[in-house]
Amino acid sequence: MHVLKKNEARDEKSKDKILATASECHVFTCDLMAVRLLPYSQASSIYFKMKLAVHNYIVYNLSTNESINYWFDESQTELVASTFVSCLIDVIKET
Repeated sequence: MHVLKKNEARDEKSKDKILATASECHVFTCDLMAVRLLPYSQASSIYFKMKLAVHNYIVYNLSTNESINYWFDESQTELVASTFVSCLIDVIKET
């Protein structure tokens, strides 16, 4: 069942990509990359005392093949849905 749903999703994405390249609509894909801990260090004492989680959220426009990366750390915002919606709204306004 999982493989069937995966294939259906890929087929729909392919159809949407064709529409996007024909300028009939805008299609965006999003990816939240792995959390980076800064500063990076091999010394465990520095790692545990000074770590800061940094997030990389990428929005890719399938019609223009452009991507926008949003970097933010845990001190700037919470990791909630409204954070990512704000990024998408920003992309839509720029499009």
